[in-house]
Amino acid sequence: RVALGVEGPGRRLGRFAVFADTLAPRITDPAPSRDAVMRGYPRWTLTARLIDDGAGVAALDTYFIVDGVRRPAEWDAVRNELRWRPLRAPAKGMHHYEVVATDRAGNVARRVGTFVVHEAS
Repeated sequence: RVALGVEGPGRRLGRFAVFADTLAPRITDPAPSRDAVMRGYPRWTLTARLIDDGAGVAALDTYFIVDGVRRPAEWDAVRNELRWRPLRAPAKGMHHYEVVATDRAGNVARRVGTFVVHEAS
């Protein structure tokens, strides 16, 4: 983060700072859920924790790409988690993913990897 000097009239005494957000969100290793089905309802998820100490995560510009296809994801700002919850678990086998995390200042982070599904539901 870089501090910028700004001057102007103020109505309150004190020191104020303005910062330029130049760092993209940090992404943890995404983790698929271990339980494909719980109580008869499919709850398979791919979850990544995002940490942004600046402008905050831009939810509409933050998503998963799984096996080359952009997937709808939900951003949980309380838990700082990005989740993909497909209607059914991906097919058995290895899958490639990419997490694209964008903050409100336009900084973009990407993380790629693989996960393996042992049993499809």
